[in-house]
Amino acid sequence: MSKSKYIAALLALLAIGCGMEFATHYDRVEENRVRNLAFIYDNGGLAEGAPGDTVKCAVYFAGEEVRTVRFDVTTSLISSFLGSDTFADTVSFNRYIVPGTMEQFLGGNTDSIRFEFVVPEDIIRRQFSGDLSIGELLPAGISDTFLPASVLSLKPSDIIEVIETIAADPSSGTVSMQLLPDSVAEVFPALLQLLTVKMKVFATINNHYRVESTFNVRYNSRFNPTLPHVPVNRNPEVGWVKCYRTKGERVVFDPVEDRDLINAVYDIFPGSDTIVVDVGYHYYFVADSAVASRDSGYSLTGSSQYREPETMAYEWFYQIEDTIAGRPFDSLMVLDNSFGGPSVELLPSLDSRLRNFSLWLVTRDSFLGEKYRPVGFAITCMHRVFAYTEAYRNRHR
Repeated sequence: MSKSKYIAALLALLAIGCGMEFATHYDRVEENRVRNLAFIYDNGGLAEGAPGDTVKCAVYFAGEEVRTVRFDVTTSLISSFLGSDTFADTVSFNRYIVPGTMEQFLGGNTDSIRFEFVVPEDIIRRQFSGDLSIGELLPAGISDTFLPASVLSLKPSDIIEVIETIAADPSSGTVSMQLLPDSVAEVFPALLQLLTVKMKVFATINNHYRVESTFNVRYNSRFNPTLPHVPVNRNPEVGWVKCYRTKGERVVFDPVEDRDLINAVYDIFPGSDTIVVDVGYHYYFVADSAVASRDSGYSLTGSSQYREPETMAYEWFYQIEDTIAGRPFDSLMVLDNSFGGPSVELLPSLDSRLRNFSLWLVTRDSFLGEKYRPVGFAITCMHRVFAYTEAYRNRHR
């Protein structure tokens, strides 16, 4: 056992002796509370939409069964101060949901609600209908020299008018870009970024739990087919999840760099191998790092013409399916989910009666330096089984 895990175990014993209880682990799903796993927006594979698009939304929950859900939405951002947004309107999302598309899949290991909605046609025009200039839209800390002076003085509403004229005729392609002055066309991806707006979606579950999600609206998808230098953000794709049994412990396990330590490999997704737990080994869940599906973006902190790749973050959640009275949760199964990466250490149950568990992996992309960049999500849902060797049973009897 590593020193850090030894200290954690000692603190747990002291807490139990004092009659204290730790708060639930964020990554441990429990049946007496709802855990929202992810909102996933899908616009033909894209995690974003333009005004007027019809977008699919799937919301995933685990833990306490979802009985009722109310969706609300707000589309008018008033101000953003220290990362906290203020919105002017909050209305029922039914105003935008396409009739007949609502589907509910409830009562299993993973509850989900799916529907389609239409992005308001005027959401961007309404947001920038005032007398602001493009220069006033630049985030704090971004130099005025980032854009030409002739562009900084333009009104967003004037540029939006031209953009929507071009976007209305997608077949015209590059020819329509001639409608833009050269100084504007050169920084077109940056301008589309500054004209991105938010929709904030709220879900109230079982009349008690309230969660929220952000869907970002921009014009990029209108131009990307004919202007590939205009970036779009797709939802990531995770091709596989495996469990590695190793002869040694690593702070962060890498199946390539640490291949000499590997004793056995179990296919968890798309396979369904039983994980055999034995004494003397360490266990790691590892996901495909989704390199093949990564997109890029333009950072406002650098040149508008310089594209950089996005990064990925991984959230692992688990639920113990077997009920064993009288045993602390942390003795049944723990994930060391400290680093937010594609690899997470599994500390198997000390009680061999635990065999069934559920595992969820939520993958999201990230790109620093881009204002209101849409965030892509993927979710992988797994239900798997442990088996224990006689040696392990004897050790923890």
